[in-house]
Amino acid sequence: MFGSINHNNSTDLVANTIKYLNSKLLESINNDNIWIFTRKKSKERCPQCWDAVRRQVNKDDCIYCFGSGYKDGYNSPIKTKWNYLSIPESLQHVVEYVEERAEDPAINVWVQVDVKLEPGDIIIDFKNNRFYIESVQYTTKNNSTIIRQILNIKRVSKDDIVYQLQIPQIINIQGKISDIKTSIKVDVVEL
Repeated sequence: MFGSINHNNSTDLVANTIKYLNSKLLESINNDNIWIFTRKKSKERCPQCWDAVRRQVNKDDCIYCFGSGYKDGYNSPIKTKWNYLSIPESLQHVVEYVEERAEDPAINVWVQVDVKLEPGDIIIDFKNNRFYIESVQYTTKNNSTIIRQILNIKRVSKDDIVYQLQIPQIINIQGKISDIKTSIKVDVVEL
């Protein structure tokens, strides 16, 4: 294929080894899971907000397509882990989830997924914070196999329509598990 990235080249043993080592590195860093929702770009148009004459979305906050123009808006989530490349001091409040600020600068993270991510895709972390992918830099081997993806992400405002996007139940369960762990008390009885 001329000019395109083949992200499913299973015969490239060097690239597959690097991808495997990257995934092991992400697991060892002890980060929590994230879910990536890739934006739909084909199939059925949204029956509620797609204007076929103008060929554009006429409602950015549509609850049926989340502003994408396609029915359901996003594909099924991809579960993975991420790692921060660098966190300036001004971003510590984002990482610690203390508060939301409209002027939050973009954050640089990297992920190891086989799906080619693009601007407009959504990331949801285990605390239900949501981020738009603003730009993507692909690390490839011989311009053919994606090794990892460096993402420039920006936190989404809590009133954005993507907060209506249904998330995997496990996100809510993980938050409750940490609460349960801190409240469990063990009584030791000697016989």
